[in-house]
Amino acid sequence: MKRKNLTVMKNPRLDRIFTEAYRNTMKQVDLREQDKHDEDYYRTFSELFEQDLSNRDLTEEERQTFMSAFHREITSLGETADKNRERRRRLFLFGGSGLLCAVALSFGIYVGAVRPFMPVEKVTASLDYYLEKVEDGYGSYARKFHRLIDKQGGKLPVQAEAAYRSDMYATLDSHFDETIQRLEAGELVYYDDAKDWASRFPESEESADRKKLADNAFKKGLGVAVGDTLEEVTEGAKDFFQKAADYIKDAVKRDE
Repeated sequence: MKRKNLTVMKNPRLDRIFTEAYRNTMKQVDLREQDKHDEDYYRTFSELFEQDLSNRDLTEEERQTFMSAFHREITSLGETADKNRERRRRLFLFGGSGLLCAVALSFGIYVGAVRPFMPVEKVTASLDYYLEKVEDGYGSYARKFHRLIDKQGGKLPVQAEAAYRSDMYATLDSHFDETIQRLEAGELVYYDDAKDWASRFPESEESADRKKLADNAFKKGLGVAVGDTLEEVTEGAKDFFQKAADYIKDAVKRDE
């Protein structure tokens, strides 16, 4: 972003002092606004979680216990995300000097053989943004992430690129495992979510295998939902379960 000209006086030295002070202080204002924005989200989701608990068959003591666990989980996940971002930043800085030297030495060959890419800062900023969106549950950004890192990953230090790919894989795996657990517990509305998360993995073979896992988890969850398992019923009942499963899948898709 181009820095705005804030000339307010004719004295260049004083004008420069005022301008820098203004910009530095506004950065602190931006940080405070972001903190308030995060606090609003924290309060809103806490209220939603508390409201959901009030609709469950729980005692007041149990509700307070789960609320405390919810707040601890948010704090833990936030700290983990901060550590991951700081680790990626350190990896980038560690390899940055070596990358700059390599680019300087081979600049002529590089320009002649490869068309210019976006700046490294833009690549890392975009990758961080896509990764954070997926961490927040917006799985569609995984495709943008993989497309960008496949095209521009060579601009990053080897360690940084590997860390980005590892973080994205772990994030996708975590979301997928969560939906599988919910399916197996009988929460059948998560069937489409599980299939969607399976499709976010870049390798088609793994994606297909995970979709099969989602199908198996759905069948297991259906048995839990009706108080039995598919393996424990007669062949005639299995046909009923399969028809019920197909009906629920169609109903979930119609609600999208």
